Amino acid sequence: MSVRTVRLDDDAESTLAALRQRTGLSVSEVLKRGLQAYAVAVRATAPTPPYEVYRRLMRDSERDEAADLLPQGTPIARAFWESPTLEELARSQHVQPMADVRALFGTWPSAENDGFEETIDELRHSGAEKSKWP
Repeated sequence: MSVRTVRLDDDAESTLAALRQRTGLSVSEVLKRGLQAYAVAVRATAPTPPYEVYRRLMRDSERDEAADLLPQGTPIARAFWESPTLEELARSQHVQPMADVRALFGTWPSAENDGFEETIDELRHSGAEKSKWP
């Protein structure tokens, strides 16, 4: 616990005195509860992080662009725009958690040299025409 010196103006002093009289709480308790209430209020009105603003704008613009491609008045279900959570996706595909992670041992990439990396390197460095794909 720390000790702080706080200067209050006349309005704050009268508010503190009124709260102490009405509640019977100590100065420390009134200030502590006030800080806690303020913290809740700040959390409720916290600014939206920049990424979330960008994500919402992109989502809305994608919806607008996609909707422009459809005949006017075509109804689009809200669920069309919402991606399932990983849990929902796994459930819909009947995927179960792995019982034994050792089942993955020995799968690609294998400990033995199967020539995959060399083949890719040869393809990259052969005089083959460059792909038209970026």
